[in-house]
Amino acid sequence: MPDTDELLHNELLQLVPKAEAKQSMKDFKSDQEVRWCPGCG
Repeated sequence: MPDTDELLHNELLQLVPKAEAKQSMKDFKSDQEVRWCPGCG
């Protein structure tokens, strides 16, 4: 029988939206220049 943590984990995964179409690297890339600030690392 699954334990409470496993049941909670499965319930939380149901809340994550699913993509209708397959995602590619292009979906996560930006044409913006990457800038790092001293406080952010």
